[in-house]
Amino acid sequence: MADEKEIERLIEKLQGTYWNEREWAARTLLRIAEKGGDCSAAIPTLINTLKDRELTVRESAAKALAKIGVNEEQFNEINRMLKERKSWGETDGAFRALVEIGEPAVPAFIDALKDKDIRKDAAYALGKMGYPVALPVLTEALKDKDSIVRERAIDALGIIVEKTADVGDYSSALKIIKDSTTTIMEFYSGKKDRKLLTEKREVLGKIAEATQKIHDKMNVVDTDKKFPVKHQPIGTVRRKVIANG
Repeated sequence: MADEKEIERLIEKLQGTYWNEREWAARTLLRIAEKGGDCSAAIPTLINTLKDRELTVRESAAKALAKIGVNEEQFNEINRMLKERKSWGETDGAFRALVEIGEPAVPAFIDALKDKDIRKDAAYALGKMGYPVALPVLTEALKDKDSIVRERAIDALGIIVEKTADVGDYSSALKIIKDSTTTIMEFYSGKKDRKLLTEKREVLGKIAEATQKIHDKMNVVDTDKKFPVKHQPIGTVRRKVIANG
């Protein structure tokens, strides 16, 4: 277990000249925290390290912070860094730290979806994290005027669908697909722009693929005689999802 002097030495290395030493210090703090060591004294410096110009240093600092654990004040400081966007590196570091922190950061990213400057990143983060609590805002984001936000929202929903199916909750996974399809069809209804029509086909293709994956999983379980499944061709599934929307 690390003693106080070792933590102080690592804090000093975090502020060093060479990026490889800063990365090493952050990774070492992560390993110490994983073994149950108290690295809380390094948190302020690690938060500052989220602004580092080197990506690997920011990544290591983010992982260390998440493992060590931050209090409410420290969490708010990281969230403020995300919102203020003083520099690309600082925003990226805060983003990575909040994603690593996980579920407690979901409300921060949901709130960030309202910010025109960072809502694309927020949608991406919610997808990467994959928590169902974000479903309502991600479904709403399917109608966003920004095509990138829409794209990231559908990808985020796809991750949540996959995670939901992975734990065997197939009915919930299919309901997410149905609700998303309803919103998508409402958004594209009456639109004749060629780009939007192409986008619509791509989105429906992703939905069909996600639906197929769920039925593939159900078929495997059915083969093992653990779960009764009524098999349907993918085209039938896709038409029914859209029709029921």
